[in-house]
Amino acid sequence: MNSNIITSETELFKKNLCKSYILECKINGINLNIKKYRKLLIFVYSELKYELQSIEFIDVIIKNSLLVIYQKELKSNGYQYYDSLGLSIRCADSKKTLREILNILKQKKENIELKLQLANGEIVYFVMLSRFNYIMI
Repeated sequence: MNSNIITSETELFKKNLCKSYILECKINGINLNIKKYRKLLIFVYSELKYELQSIEFIDVIIKNSLLVIYQKELKSNGYQYYDSLGLSIRCADSKKTLREILNILKQKKENIELKLQLANGEIVYFVMLSRFNYIMI
């Protein structure tokens, strides 16, 4: 398999992330056994909710999200409701979901390390540091 090192978010999002998945993920050095972007997004949102009061959490997410989110239960027209968050989130492709994950982690000033498997077999390594510097492993 071909291995590729990306040096920036811009370069990462030039890749075709359709049908890609997460091989490895660390947030702030902690290994997470999460292989799907949507599950990682819900994990990041859940961590934020745990850190903030419920009202503040909703306010922060709705004001800063790159995705379409409502604070009411919607289960049609591409929305999925997450009872634990009290939010309905419109379905998004891999690229938009990953962009939202990085958006929230940047706001929280957290680090993320990703090893991704693209549909064409290419392996992509990406690291985002909380100092907003991007380096690759």
